[in-house]
Amino acid sequence: RQAGRAMPAVIIRMIDALVYITENTTSSQQRNVLIRQAEMIMRGAEEEVPEPNDVADIRVRYDRLLVTANEIDSEVRTATNDVNRQSTTIGEPGPVNRE
Repeated sequence: RQAGRAMPAVIIRMIDALVYITENTTSSQQRNVLIRQAEMIMRGAEEEVPEPNDVADIRVRYDRLLVTANEIDSEVRTATNDVNRQSTTIGEPGPVNRE
């Protein structure tokens, strides 16, 4: 990360790799670690990359990482809520038909 700090092509590849790794994580803790690394990479790029268009390209990749992590977290929350909802209804009696 530190060696590629001023090299847009290297920075883009690093963030792309973090996106790929993020897609294969199994916990929000893992995703948070990757986001923290991406934040450091982004700060370094903003400080060291002189070309605004290069920084913009890097930011697009960084934003993609954040979106990916948020989508995965949202999917996990939805799945967890569905499981919790199902487990609370198991064993509960249904409506009684009194006809």
